[in-house]
Amino acid sequence: MAGDRPRIPKENIIDPHQYTENCCSKNARRIVVKPALFNSDVWADKHYNIRVQHGDDNGARDGIEIDVVLELIDNTFNHVINYSLKYGKIVNFPPFAPPKSTRIVLQDLVDAVEDFLNVAVEYHFLDVDTYEITVWTAMTNKAFRIREGQYIIQLHHDKTILHQMVKGTYQQLHSFDRK
Repeated sequence: MAGDRPRIPKENIIDPHQYTENCCSKNARRIVVKPALFNSDVWADKHYNIRVQHGDDNGARDGIEIDVVLELIDNTFNHVINYSLKYGKIVNFPPFAPPKSTRIVLQDLVDAVEDFLNVAVEYHFLDVDTYEITVWTAMTNKAFRIREGQYIIQLHHDKTILHQMVKGTYQQLHSFDRK
């Protein structure tokens, strides 16, 4: 028979020495969680710089300022690396062959769905902890042209989505939740 006095909630006691299941073992104990830090060496191609400073035949290109582009690169960096590990050919590895290097498009769909930011970039692995990122061009326009076979990483409020342009349409390959 339960009384009227408030009950003390039961606490979940976590045993740090307990064996639990992980990705590859039914009996494993976590030893440590350690963040991995990577350096990103960001460059801007002359074409992008001209578009930022002078615009194009249609006038100034609003919304492609370097701080906005850098924020998109920062918000998608870990996702680009993870997608590259899963699908390959997103990050370029030596020996580099510039005409054949993979160029991807980052799209920021967080604040705008109509005229969202598109940024064409190349990621190159330089060292065990360093990636070189070159910004080729940027445009806030839904009509931004994507090449056949090109990868697109869309940034949303809660996730990123990896697409590839296949026969003129976006084919969704994978998605990751944002943390």
